[in-house]
Amino acid sequence: MSPRLPRSDYEQNSTALECLKIFYEKCLWTSNSLTQSDLLRLAASSSAGALTFPVCLAVIQGLFFAPLGLSSVVIYGNLLGACAVVVSGLSATQVTCIVWNTIVDGSDVLEEVRYRADHCTEEALIVSGLSLVVFIALGGRLRAVLPSNVLNPGVFGRESLPATENYASTSKRTLITTLGRRYGCHSCGAGLAVKDFIADHQPPLAIVRMQKSAKKTLMARILDFFRKKRRPRKSTSTPEQRFYPQCTSCSVRQLSYLSAASRGLKRPSPLVTHGSALRLRHLFLPIPLLVVSAYRFCAFGI
Repeated sequence: MSPRLPRSDYEQNSTALECLKIFYEKCLWTSNSLTQSDLLRLAASSSAGALTFPVCLAVIQGLFFAPLGLSSVVIYGNLLGACAVVVSGLSATQVTCIVWNTIVDGSDVLEEVRYRADHCTEEALIVSGLSLVVFIALGGRLRAVLPSNVLNPGVFGRESLPATENYASTSKRTLITTLGRRYGCHSCGAGLAVKDFIADHQPPLAIVRMQKSAKKTLMARILDFFRKKRRPRKSTSTPEQRFYPQCTSCSVRQLSYLSAASRGLKRPSPLVTHGSALRLRHLFLPIPLLVVSAYRFCAFGI
């Protein structure tokens, strides 16, 4: 690996703003002198980082969250989502650096990692914070990194329609299809591949009816105990139901779970992973890497 050149005396004595200005000017000079080979290296390293970020999120979701039964509805979903975004951002940034350094000068990757060990903590904090900022700025919700639960509104449920205990009317099914084309299935995010969307009750109709039945039975026992003949007042604690667009696959999973639960059988997992449903928030921008480069230049002159 080529030796690191120290900064000039002017650069070492500069303030932070002056140092950033020097770094910006050097970046402009470098960009104007890029060759076709440099552009290809830049494209290769950027593509590697852009691919790593969503793949890492999908792996965490499928191999960690889903097996542990963690979905977007858990109380600490935002904390778990933040951890997944941070790990994915660090991985994508590291892969980008490795590909760039390997292509540029064939430097030993292990040597590069050892060299950065002195200040890796500061860089990790920078990348972690900026990864979260970029993810949220692109419209990402932290708990949306976790799997959906078919018994609750999914992570892609942006808009919905008011629902009753009856099935959706023709006009509402048309509106649900429009929402499905726009946002995808509220559980898995599938959109273009879905021919017809189902108007999914949330909370599911079977759960609402079971809750009502249990309350009615309890009320009847209370009335019998006190021997009151007046009718009980209508319960106001019934959850409001909404219609969400849902694909057939997620609807079948929901039906299978509810059917098994009603019969006392072993229930399948109600979780749905969506690692392949890419959105704008999955775009990895090299902003953390640029900031880290500026930090290295100002702090270490590299």
